[in-house]
Amino acid sequence: MRALSTLAEKRALTIYDACYLELAMRSGFDLITLDRDLAAAAALDGVVVHAPGRSTAARVRRRYVAAPA
Repeated sequence: MRALSTLAEKRALTIYDACYLELAMRSGFDLITLDRDLAAAAALDGVVVHAPGRSTAARVRRRYVAAPA
């Protein structure tokens, strides 16, 4: 827990975000997040970051309407 607290303070993250970062660092997995602060902290620690759906998340969703007959 002390290591997580240190990581959170070092990277200005919440403990919650520091847990994800520490898990990615320890396991060697890439991190998938839309959180820019977490992504920046991960990049500083050498963790590969993916931000899926950025282009699709901002799109307006359209409702499907039956075509006129």
